[in-house]
Amino acid sequence: MPRKVYPKKLKEFILKRLTPPNTEKVPALAKETNIPKGTLYR
Repeated sequence: MPRKVYPKKLKEFILKRLTPPNTEKVPALAKETNIPKGTLYR
């Protein structure tokens, strides 16, 4: 199964939300964006 490629803008948006001072929880962000938790933890 091929890996899904996410747009650079989406990656930047998610990184901003996962890094301090914002630091959101990965499970909540995964549910909101429909991106698997395992992918966000990488």
